[in-house]
Amino acid sequence: MSQPAARIMDFHTCPLVLPPGPFLPPVPHIGGPVVSGQPNVLISYSPAARVSDTCFCAGVPDMVVSGAFNVLIGNMPAARMGDSTIHGGVITTGAPTVLIGTSGAGGGGMGGLAGFAQWVMNQIEGWIGTGSLESGESGVACMVPESASDAASMSEVEAQADRLREAAESGVPFVEACCAAGPAQDRQQEEAEKERQKEGAEMSAYGDSYPGSGAGA
Repeated sequence: MSQPAARIMDFHTCPLVLPPGPFLPPVPHIGGPVVSGQPNVLISYSPAARVSDTCFCAGVPDMVVSGAFNVLIGNMPAARMGDSTIHGGVITTGAPTVLIGTSGAGGGGMGGLAGFAQWVMNQIEGWIGTGSLESGESGVACMVPESASDAASMSEVEAQADRLREAAESGVPFVEACCAAGPAQDRQQEEAEKERQKEGAEMSAYGDSYPGSGAGA
């Protein structure tokens, strides 16, 4: 079904709500305009919006995740009114004189999906290389754990990236959210066990020297 093409400054809705703080009430995201697009492709005098383009939203920026996979703009599927975003919202406005459908050209859809998967992999590799909070070309941010400077924690991040890369190459739709327990978790468990043993030894020594105990009588 054909839908109006989305552009920069077209609006989207967002159903998410920021959780309340100690002195703050819950804050709904509400939504906002699309803020990135393809600058050299204009629809009604505004840059065209595509899958992976950013939408303004309260808190974390939103991102377009569905579109017309048979219509590629800058090697990415074109976004339209009614297409969804990563926060679970939808684009609500578009250019009424430019309609984009999804019929035919199935091969183009797969090409767009492959391009999107490659874009995600490039972002992940950039985040791993810096070990900090980085922004992608479309303004999407990813938080690397604070302990990423630690070699063991970094290996876990790289293992997650490898899993995502393998899934993108094989076409697997779902990936496990977390890797198995790694060296950092094993080290934390060992330290906790040593701490418990140390506390037990201190309690035993304290009990032997306590006035009125069997050892002191």
